Parts: sequence; C-alpha cells; structure tokens
Amino acid sequence: MAKIFVDLENTLIEDWYTPTLLRENVEKIKTLIRKAKVEKIYLWSFAVTNSKEVEDFNRLLKDFLERALGVSIEVLEINECFTEVCKANGIKAKPNELTDVFLFEPKGDLLREWLIAKKIKGNCYLIDDMVRNSSYKQENLYFECIKMDEKLEV
Repeated sequence: MAKIFVDLENTLIEDWYTPTLLRENVEKIKTLIRKAKVEKIYLWSFAVTNSKEVEDFNRLLKDFLERALGVSIEVLEINECFTEVCKANGIKAKPNELTDVFLFEPKGDLLREWLIAKKIKGNCYLIDDMVRNSSYKQENLYFECIKMDEKLEV
C-alpha cells in the first residue's frame, strides 16, 4: 500500500497564522488518497519540527484537516526524524534549530533518507509546494516528490 506524506503550509492551509483551507489543493490530494486507497496520511512539514509544534497541530488543526481530507493524519516530528537519519548514518548530531535540518538536506531528500533509515518499503509520495518533481528507486522503495499544482498522480 502507498504512503502519502503531505506538507502543511501552502499545501493544505495558507499558514499557521492564517489556517485557511486551500480547497483546490485539498480536493486534488483527496483524489490521490482515493486512488491510492489509503486510510492514513503523514504530515511532513518544517512547520511542525518539535513536540510542542506537534501538540499545537494536534490541538488546533488535526481534526479539521482529517475531516477535510477524509483520512487520519499521523504527524512526523521533523527534529526526531532528522536525529534518526543522523543515527542511521553514523552521525552524532541533534538539531537545536530548524536551520540544522535545512543545512543537512532539502525537504524531499531528508524524507527519502528517513524512509531508508526506517526501512520503509513500497511506494511513498511527498506532496509539497516547495519540492521539485523527482523520483528515487532502491530495491523495495519507490519515492516520488510531487510539487503541488503540477502533477498529482500515483
């Protein structure tokens, strides 16, 4: 079964301060969710980097977005994922600031490295307004970055 990872700001909502639903984007993502037959998606957002931001998202936006998308959302804490990638690659590092994550990897590359570190298999897709369309294949993993508004097909 496919795994779908979705950005938050400028993909699902405008931003944290203006959490207006981007309806056209949400409808495109819902179509992809139906085609992929998934019941859960993953939030992969640099706006949700630590446990405090995960709590804020869960309290303020999670239910609203789950209703809009018709699936459950699991939030991935970016700093924790970054630490896991470093550990898997023998790097002793723990991000103290979001800038550490940006310096380490572009968003799609960091997710790809996390998928590899966690030994996740199957087809995985990142939908984000800031990525380049690209794909990566390794043994049992196919990973594709899909720029929001350009291409949304599995």
